[in-house]
Amino acid sequence: MTIKMRFLISYLGGIIVTLLSLFLISSITLFVVTGSVPSPNNLYKMITRERSLSLEEEGAFLELRLLAKNEPDSLKNLENPELVKIIQEIEQQNLAVVIRQGEDISYYSNGLVEKSLLAHFPIYEPNNLKVNGTIDNAGRLYRYMKFDFKDSSQMANSVMVLKKENTFVEFLQKWGLLISGLIILIALIFVQLFNRSITKTIIEPLDQLKKSTETMKTGNLESIEVPLDNEYAANEIKELADSFEEMRLQVKQSAIEQKRYEENRKELIANISHDLKTPITSIIGYVEGLQDGVATTKEKEAQYLATIHKKATSLNHLIEELFLYSKLDLQKIGFNFEEVNIRQFLVHISEEYQMELANQGTHLSTEFGEEHEAYCLIDREQVNRILGNLIQNSLNFRDMGKEFNQVILRLTQTESKVWIEVEDNGIGIDEEQQAFIFDRFYRGESSRNIAMGGSGLGLAIVKQLVEAHGGTLQLNSIKDQGTKIAFCLNKLVEKE
Repeated sequence: MTIKMRFLISYLGGIIVTLLSLFLISSITLFVVTGSVPSPNNLYKMITRERSLSLEEEGAFLELRLLAKNEPDSLKNLENPELVKIIQEIEQQNLAVVIRQGEDISYYSNGLVEKSLLAHFPIYEPNNLKVNGTIDNAGRLYRYMKFDFKDSSQMANSVMVLKKENTFVEFLQKWGLLISGLIILIALIFVQLFNRSITKTIIEPLDQLKKSTETMKTGNLESIEVPLDNEYAANEIKELADSFEEMRLQVKQSAIEQKRYEENRKELIANISHDLKTPITSIIGYVEGLQDGVATTKEKEAQYLATIHKKATSLNHLIEELFLYSKLDLQKIGFNFEEVNIRQFLVHISEEYQMELANQGTHLSTEFGEEHEAYCLIDREQVNRILGNLIQNSLNFRDMGKEFNQVILRLTQTESKVWIEVEDNGIGIDEEQQAFIFDRFYRGESSRNIAMGGSGLGLAIVKQLVEAHGGTLQLNSIKDQGTKIAFCLNKLVEKE
C-alpha cells in the first residue's frame, strides 16, 4: 500500500471519528441545556433568534434618531457635517448605518449589499411600533434598530443602525472550551494510533536511509548500500532509496565538476595576471623612458605617449570585457529586450562598420536576401556587441599576405529563426582548435602571443550573449581559407 493511500485512510478515519464525536457531544450538550435534541430547523432558529442591540449600541443610535426627528431634511444632504460626524462615530463602533429615502437607499456602510437591503428592508411604520429586529443582508444576519419619519415633502424616510449577528460565537464562548477539550482528547488518542502505523511503515525505513546520508556527509561518495529489510516499508520509500542512489551519483559528478571549476578558476587568475601584466609592463617601460629623458625630441616624446595611450586603452578594453564576462557568467546582467526589424538593424550596423573596416584595409559587404522582413525580440546593445566581437575577430585573424581582405555580413531565414553570419577570408582555424574557440582566453594559438590582438574573451562573451537570447552558434572554418561564425535568433513575427 502506498504512503498516499495510508495517509488518506488515516485522515478520513480521523475526520469521520471527529465528526461523530462532535455530533454526539453537541447532542448531549443540547439535551442537557434544553431538555431535548432540537431538529436542524429549530437549532437554526435558536442560534439566530432576534435580539435587540446592547445599551451602548442603542446609545449610538439615539443621536442619529434625534437628528432625523428634529431636522428630517438634514439627512438629504449626505455631506452635512453633523450627519457625517454622527455616521463616523457610529461606524467606529463596528456598527453599520443605512438611510432610506422613499424607495431608494441613499446611504449604506461598507460591507452591506444595496440590492439585498432593498429586498429585505423592514416596511415603513410611521408609528415606529417595531423598531428593532434581525435582517438578512447577502446571507448574513444583522441586528438592527430603525426610526421611520417623514421629511418636509412628506416622503417616507428611514434610518437604521445594524450590527452583525454573532449569537453562534457566543454559544461557542459558553461551551467551546469543553467541546475543544473533548475533541483534543479524542484526536490525541487517534493520533497515537496513526503514529504507530506511520512509524512502522515510514519512519523506521527512513531511519535506515538516514544512516546512508550520514555516510555521505563524511565525504564518502562511493557506492552506498541502502538496506530496506522492513517488509512493511511503503513503495514510495523504496523509490526514495533509488532516487537517493541517483542523487549520490549526481553529487559525485558535481564534486568532479567543482574540482574542474576550481582548476579553471586558477587558470583564469593566471590568464588574467598574464594579460594584465603585459600592457602594464610596457606602459611602465615607456613611462620610465620618458622620466629618464630617452625621448630627446618632441616627435619621439609624442610617439612614447601615443604608445602609452594605446596600451592603456587596450588594458581598459580587457578589463571591460573581463567585467562583462563575469557579469554574464554570474547572470547579473540586465537585458532590455524589444521587438526589432532584423534587416533594418543589420543595415544600420553594417553602415557603422564599413568605414572602420575600410580604414584597416578590409572590405565589409552584406548579403541580406529577399525574404520578408523578420522581427525578433533582442537587446540592441548586446546583439551589436555580438556582431562587433565577431567582426573584430575577423580583423584580428585576417591574412596579411592577401591583397584583398573581406568580411561578409549575411542574413538568412528559416520558418522560425533568423541566422546572422559573419564570414571572412582570413587565416582560418585549425580543426583541432575549433572545439575550444569559444572558451575564455582562448586565442587559437598555444603560445598566447597577443601580437594579433584580442583579449581572448570576445568569442566567450559572444557565446554567453547568444545563449541569453535563446540562440545557438555554428562554426565553420578551413585553415588558410577563412572562417564562418553564425548564430540564430528566434523569429518573433513575420510582416510583409
